[in-house]
Amino acid sequence: MSLLAMALTASTQPLLGKALELLMDMGFKNKVPFSLWWIPGVLVSIFVLRGIGTFATAYYNNWVLSRVLNDLRGQAFARLLRLPVARFHEESTGKVINIVVNDVRQVVDMIQSVFISFVRDVLVVIGLLGSLLWLNWMLTLVAIVVVPLTAVIVRTTSRRLRQLNRENLRVTAEMTQVVEEAARGHQVVRVFSGERYENRRFFLRSEALRGFSQRMTVAFAATTPVTQVATSVSLSVVVVLALRADMTVGEFTQFVTLMLMLLTPLKALAEVNGPMQRGIAAAESVFALIDAPVEHDPG
Repeated sequence: MSLLAMALTASTQPLLGKALELLMDMGFKNKVPFSLWWIPGVLVSIFVLRGIGTFATAYYNNWVLSRVLNDLRGQAFARLLRLPVARFHEESTGKVINIVVNDVRQVVDMIQSVFISFVRDVLVVIGLLGSLLWLNWMLTLVAIVVVPLTAVIVRTTSRRLRQLNRENLRVTAEMTQVVEEAARGHQVVRVFSGERYENRRFFLRSEALRGFSQRMTVAFAATTPVTQVATSVSLSVVVVLALRADMTVGEFTQFVTLMLMLLTPLKALAEVNGPMQRGIAAAESVFALIDAPVEHDPG
C-alpha cells in the first residue's frame, strides 16, 4: 500500500506539467473545446490526489516502521538477557544499553529516511524524466548529464561519513557509560570529591562528539551545493536550447516546469547518503548483538 501511495504521489507531478502545457497553449487563447472551468477543476483534482498519496504514504510507512522498531528492540533485548557473563565484563554496560535504545532507533530512522526518500524520489525522477523524454528527448539528454556527477559526489563522501559515524557511535556509548557510572556511584563521587574528575570525563566525550558532528556536517553539507550548482548549469543550458527549438509556449512551460520539479528529488537523493551511513554504522552494532553467541545453559 505504501508503494502504491508513493506511486500515486509521484504521478501527480508529470500530470501537473501537462495541465500547465494545455493551459498555456489552449486556455489563454480560448481554444479549448470545453468550459474553462474544467481547468481549475483538473488542477484541484491533481493536488487532491497528491494529498491523498502523501497522507497514505506517511500512514502506512509509520505502521510498518513502528513494528520494525519494536521487533528489533525485542530481539536485541532478548539476546541481551542470554549473553555470557564475560560479555558484560569485556564491554561497558552503557555500550550495551546504547545499542538497544539508541542504535536500534537510528537503524529504523535510516530505513525511514532512506527507503521513503529513495523509493518516492526515484519514482518521481522516473516519471519526470519519462515526461521530459516524451516532450523533447534531445534536451532531456543534455539535462541528465548531471546524474553521473551526482553519483561521483555521493560515492566520494560515503566512506568518510561511514567512518565518522562509527566513531560517533563509539563515543556516544562511552558518554552513556560515564553518565551511568556517575549516576550509580554518586555517593562515592561525593565522598571522594570526584566531581571535577567526572566533569572532565564527560567534557572530553562531549567535545569529541561535537568534533564528529562538525566533520560530518562538512562532509554532508558540501554534497548539496555542489549538486545544485551542477544541476543549475545543466538547466541553464537546456533553457537556452529550448528557446531556440521549435516549441510552443505550452511545451516550453511544461519542459521548464518539469525540469524545476526534478531539482527537488535529485537534491533529496543526494542527501540520502548522510542518514544511510549513520544507519549502516548503527546496524553493524545492532545485528552484532542480535547474532552474538548466547551463554550455554545445561539446565
